[in-house]
Amino acid sequence: MSRGSRGLCALYIATSAWLAWTTVVGWGHEHPSITFLNAAASVVMVIAVVRETVLKDERRTIARLIAEATRRQADAVPMPADGDPLDDDEQARFDEMVEHWDDRSAA
Repeated sequence: MSRGSRGLCALYIATSAWLAWTTVVGWGHEHPSITFLNAAASVVMVIAVVRETVLKDERRTIARLIAEATRRQADAVPMPADGDPLDDDEQARFDEMVEHWDDRSAA
């Protein structure tokens, strides 16, 4: 888990604890809707901590998949080229076409 994620989790837990405390303190003294909203908000913070841990797991999985794909690509057998190499005449025509490519696209 990154430093930022840990900080967010700590902030979420502190906020959730504070909201739970205000719910307990306000029980019977405040309007019931305010008590209910505080309780619901403290649960939302717990959900946010769970989300951060799920994101951590997803980041770890993506890093593992990228490492595996890179390893597979490095171990891959080189594929043959698409056709025979150009002969001298074909290479000369290709080089001429490349030289004038900017002229053609400017027109």
